[in-house]
Formats: sequence, C-alpha cells, structure tokens
Amino acid sequence: TVAIAAIVGIFYALIFGLDASSIDLGSAEHSRGTEISKQAKDLTANTLPQQILEVFPSNPFLDFTGQRTTSTIAVVIFATFVGFAYLRVARKQPEHGSLLKRGIEAIYSIVMAIVTFVLRLTPYGILAIMASTLATSDFSAIWTLGKFLIASYAALIT
Repeated sequence: TVAIAAIVGIFYALIFGLDASSIDLGSAEHSRGTEISKQAKDLTANTLPQQILEVFPSNPFLDFTGQRTTSTIAVVIFATFVGFAYLRVARKQPEHGSLLKRGIEAIYSIVMAIVTFVLRLTPYGILAIMASTLATSDFSAIWTLGKFLIASYAALIT
C-alpha cells in the first residue's frame, strides 16, 4: 500500500508540475538544523556509560521542558517509576491508592476540558493563519499553494 500511495503521489505531482524547487530555507529551519546537529555532536561525544546515565532523569521537571537531548526517554522512565510506585501503594495501602486514583482522574478531567476547549478554538486559529498567509503572499505563491491543495485532494480521492 505504501508503494501504491507513493506512485499516486508522484503521478499527481508530475501532472500538476509540483516540485520542491521553490521551497526556501528560512532562518527558523536553519537554526533548528544547527541545533539538531549540535545535539547529535553532544550525544556522540559521550562515552557509553555517560549515555546510559543521561537516560535517567536527574531532574524530571527539567526533562518535562525538553531541555536535554534525552528528555523524552527520561520522562518515559520517570513515568514508569511513578507507575510502579502507584501499583505498589495501591497493593499495600488500598485507601491511599484509591485516593491517588481519584486525584489522577480529576486531573484527567481537567486536562480533557482544556483539550476540548482548545480543539473548539482550533478552526478559528487555522482561519487566522490562512488569512494572514493570504494577506502577506503574492498571487503566484497562492496559485502554487492552490495547485498543491488540488493535487493533494485529487490524490486522496484516488
């Protein structure tokens, strides 16, 4: 199915004359590429024992901000420790375990209310982005974007 999707994508890109020659590398992309390359150098400069120690969080709240190159793995490991600790508390002290479970469910309800609110506002944000793009782009850029959208929809229908 991936091969079929690739063939359909190539077919419509050729029909509509779409290529990546007009894509400009902006300053944000350039700085992100530099940052990724620096992080890769930092990781390869460490010895194997240092890399293993980097995986374990020394400050989980710093890792929640994503400041380190191994923050994602460290947060997963921290969450695993918290999960095992919860299971142990729930088994040995059921009243504390149920209290913690109710607290987590309350936090879950709050987070889901926030997510629902954000999802309801998302179409207005997309509309604002589209209006800003249309207002600051020239006609040829809008025409190229329109061709891309038509080609994308045609490929999706196929």
